Parts: sequence; C-alpha cells; structure tokens
Amino acid sequence: MPAALVVRTLARPNRGFTLVEVATVCVIVAIIAAIALPSFNSYLRRGKRHDAITALTRLQQAQSSYQYQNGRYAGDLAALGLPAHSLEGLYSLQINSSGADGYSATATAAPGSAQAKDGDCRALRLTVSPSGTDYGPRASCWNR
Repeated sequence: MPAALVVRTLARPNRGFTLVEVATVCVIVAIIAAIALPSFNSYLRRGKRHDAITALTRLQQAQSSYQYQNGRYAGDLAALGLPAHSLEGLYSLQINSSGADGYSATATAAPGSAQAKDGDCRALRLTVSPSGTDYGPRASCWNR
C-alpha cells in the first residue's frame, strides 16, 4: 500500500458534533441549572435579609436613645427620624406597638420583590420587652 493512501485514510476531516451529542449536553446543563438555581436564589435572599436586619438594628438604637430621653419608646418612625423603608428599599418598616416597657417593630419585604418570596422570613420582627429582646419569626431569619 502506498504511503499517500495510508495518510489519506487516517486523516479524516473534523465533522463537528452530532445532534444527539448537543441534545445530551443541553439536557445535562438544564438538570444542573434546575438543581443549582433555587439554591442560588435562596442564598441571595438570605444575603439581602441584611437590609432588614440593619434597618431594625438602627431602629433599636434610635428607640433606645428616644427612651432614654423621654422615658418611653416612640410610637412611630417619624418621632425617631427614621425613614419608612430600609436603606436598599427592600423592606418597609413599621412600629407595631410601643409603650414605657417595650415595643415591637417589623420589617416586611416589599411586594413584588425577590425578598417577598423569602418564605417565613419575609417579615422580620423585633420585640423589646422588660424580659429581653426577641428576634422573630426564627433566629435563622436573622442569620443567627
């Protein structure tokens, strides 16, 4: 057999990928994305809860200062000089109840935002009473 014939039969042109190979890769990528995307979104929501935690912490500090000066806790955000929304605007703040002994405040995720899909943690609650401070609805919502 001549050498030129041997070389020609061994060196085949690159024909690319078949439709079956491309479809298989697409299915594998779709399965990986279906598994990873919900976990990634949950991670992002958990990270953005920091906006609510920061807002409620600022409210707690302002309430402490207000109580020291006035002998009772403020009943609204205006008395504390605080805005009705968190710094990033992901949560709305409100003081639910207040008095001389304590108060309760809530940071609720803005409707239509990704945080509104945060399950049990879409509304974080801070309750200060003579018996202590309660962080609700669960400690895990406060990343504790």
